[in-house]
Amino acid sequence: MLRLVAALALSAALIVPAVAKDQCWDRREGEYPNNMFLNMVTTDAWRDSQNRADPKAMAALAGVWYGEQYAPALGMTDRQYRSVEANGLFQ
Repeated sequence: MLRLVAALALSAALIVPAVAKDQCWDRREGEYPNNMFLNMVTTDAWRDSQNRADPKAMAALAGVWYGEQYAPALGMTDRQYRSVEANGLFQ
């Protein structure tokens, strides 16, 4: 029985990301972060951009990008790593 439960849990974990991969989830500003909802406007825009995207250009931009911006008034430097996947996902 324990193996069945473990197998079902693993199957669910593998299925959920595949279902939610092309959907955009959001939350209302100021609300509890776990209060998520499916944002259909953003989802439709994402799907439209994927349909019109040039696969060669997307593959050329894929990778990890590094940038720095110095703020002399603050005496600080903002350093950021940004990851872009070949399908357009941005982190």
